[in-house]
Amino acid sequence: MSDEALPLTRAEQAMVAAVRTALGDAAAARAAATGAHHVVLHEEQLRVGTRVVPDGEVVLRKAVDLVPVAEQVTLRHEEVTIERVPASADTPHALVVTDAEIRIPILEERVVVEKRLVVREVVVVRRETVSRTETVRDTVRRERLVVDGEEVVEPGTHPAVSDDSDRTPPGSR
Repeated sequence: MSDEALPLTRAEQAMVAAVRTALGDAAAARAAATGAHHVVLHEEQLRVGTRVVPDGEVVLRKAVDLVPVAEQVTLRHEEVTIERVPASADTPHALVVTDAEIRIPILEERVVVEKRLVVREVVVVRRETVSRTETVRDTVRRERLVVDGEEVVEPGTHPAVSDDSDRTPPGSR
């Protein structure tokens, strides 16, 4: 045999085109040079992560209510009583009769209402992060090898097949 490459048949040319499509030109050139063809099988893998998104909000607002309040308070006031006492010899007297006037203030307590703002309560609002575990279920695609219409079982996945050497090559049946 010589080192010259034999011309490819139509079926082999189709296979080379399929390999070029699947593997790219570099792998196709390697397959043409070595005579060995490789088929790469792919599978999707599920990557699960998290991201933070808004989940609503809590609105806090203060509302003012009118609450009637009743307090009792004791008020005092002064009243005037006039008492007449008979005069005695020791009672001082005036030497002249004149019009005289005396003013005596009379006092009373009145209700005074003052409203003061005082702190009644402090409300503390905190956010806390709570974790939960959730199972994510989805379907991923996985390529499998089919040779001449028959599925090829992967080594180690079927008890009857131990490795690739136990398989009958296509076309030798």
